[in-house]
Amino acid sequence: MMLKLFLLFIFSLYVLITGIKILKQNILFGGTYFFLYLYSIFAQIGYGFFPEISEFVKAYFGKEYVYNFYWFNFLSFITFYFLFKIRFPLLKKKKPYKIVKSYRLSNFMLYIFIIVTIFIYELFYLITNYNSIAYGNASDSEFLNSSDSMYFVFSVIFKFMAALNIILYSQWRLKGEFNGLTFLKKKQILFAFLMYFFLFIFIAFKIGSRTDILALFLGILSFEYLLGINKIKLTKMFLSLLAVGSFLYFIQNNRVNEETKTLTATILLNDYYPPAHMLYTSMGLDYIKPFEVLKSNISNTFVKINYPYLQQPITELINSGVANRSQGYAFYLFTEGFVFMGYFGFIYNAFMLYLGLSIWYRIQNSTNKFYNIIIISTMCTQFANIARTQSSYFYKDIYMFFLPILILIYFSSGLRPRFSKNIRH
Repeated sequence: MMLKLFLLFIFSLYVLITGIKILKQNILFGGTYFFLYLYSIFAQIGYGFFPEISEFVKAYFGKEYVYNFYWFNFLSFITFYFLFKIRFPLLKKKKPYKIVKSYRLSNFMLYIFIIVTIFIYELFYLITNYNSIAYGNASDSEFLNSSDSMYFVFSVIFKFMAALNIILYSQWRLKGEFNGLTFLKKKQILFAFLMYFFLFIFIAFKIGSRTDILALFLGILSFEYLLGINKIKLTKMFLSLLAVGSFLYFIQNNRVNEETKTLTATILLNDYYPPAHMLYTSMGLDYIKPFEVLKSNISNTFVKINYPYLQQPITELINSGVANRSQGYAFYLFTEGFVFMGYFGFIYNAFMLYLGLSIWYRIQNSTNKFYNIIIISTMCTQFANIARTQSSYFYKDIYMFFLPILILIYFSSGLRPRFSKNIRH
């Protein structure tokens, strides 16, 4: 008992010290680092001290895997940190791409048309399909397969609304400091943000989506952090954290039918608990499939291929019929290294994570400070998603998530990357 407590203390202390150092260098790397810790520490506490909770999710394989998981996971953090220390200074020296302004009234009108159309569509679909928009249906494969294309569009737009809220919030906050970020007036931006914000929160509440609400909150917090921190702002951020945490707890109680038996289970058995059990399962059942990792990541970098995510075959080993593309235990990112290389997979984990974040870093590394802040803030909405999915997410998001963001910023402000010296503007 004491040894396990001591080991978890050492691990937590190491992540705290090194995580703060990374965070000071870059919030994207640091935030991801801390969320990977969050998605592993509760699982380690539960598996090591309250095995009945891990048995409840059908992923308990004996005491020896407490230490197997611990050292593999810890080595993944250590290796990533040292790779970051060596490579990030070189990454920072990469020349940022230039931002130019090319105003076209037609683009601005298209931006207005897009945000108005998105709002009207989501509101209209919500009103006309109010009863079918619910937590049970949002993760029900039969409902999703039988639903029409309008529901698919509704759900895709909803997933993008957190980022759109961040764009509007950022442009509103920066309007007086850098007017070039949008052609709208400050009151107009605030009105649009509030309309989008309340619609987004209501839909998220209806479908029981805590992750999306957390994503929006993380984006706003990251934006404020990037603008600078003082005691007053820190107090406001802490109070906001308590408010959002209470609201997320309320949603959790609202979407779960059965009562939780113990306080321990109430704390541990949340969205952040099952994903790391994919790593316990892979270790316990010696699930090492390097070609499966390659096939799944390549296939899921693109859309409509419908090849299973890695969590699906692993979950099938312990709880058949539970997992599909829209539901399941989710997937702890560092599981990927074990499935690819076994116990030497901590090396894979460090390089895989650093490569993905480095590519995202290049996207947010322009010559325009405020342009960068908006993009980084939208990236920070994805912290939880990074920690609970596989590495194909890094590459799929480039065209599914970031490209639309860059286009919307361009339409609203005229700001765009300049990659050619010959382009006149």
